[in-house]
Amino acid sequence: MRRIILLGSLAIAILASAILLGVVLNPQMGRSAGCSNSTLSGAYAWIGNGDLGDKKWTGIGIETFDGAGNSSSEGTRSFNGQIAPHKFTGAYTVNANCSGTIKLTYPNGDVGHLDIIVTDGGREVYWIVTDPGITMSGIKKKI
Repeated sequence: MRRIILLGSLAIAILASAILLGVVLNPQMGRSAGCSNSTLSGAYAWIGNGDLGDKKWTGIGIETFDGAGNSSSEGTRSFNGQIAPHKFTGAYTVNANCSGTIKLTYPNGDVGHLDIIVTDGGREVYWIVTDPGITMSGIKKKI
């Protein structure tokens, strides 16, 4: 009887140690995604490129998220080799599973739509344009 209790205690200790080591060595283990609009907050450097129909586009900038669903960005873009400032404001939604959307509004009134994936606790965002005829994607990284 004593041997069974001792073996049972030893098994529980080994299991507890394995779980604890797994969480310590892999901090993502045991964390739920738990994203929301507040996951995006502060300044992010971004880069993107792709095609607008038959024209090439690439850009860089800094986008600032307010944690409540609004953003603004300033940067530089090359549209088929023509360099110009690039500005927009955004309205974003981040879902609990860390997917989301951003609706961009440019100074001339044009609107663009992005699907996003927020990773690394909000430190990085992958994006793709979802408007027809446009093939663009990029990354935003917290500064």
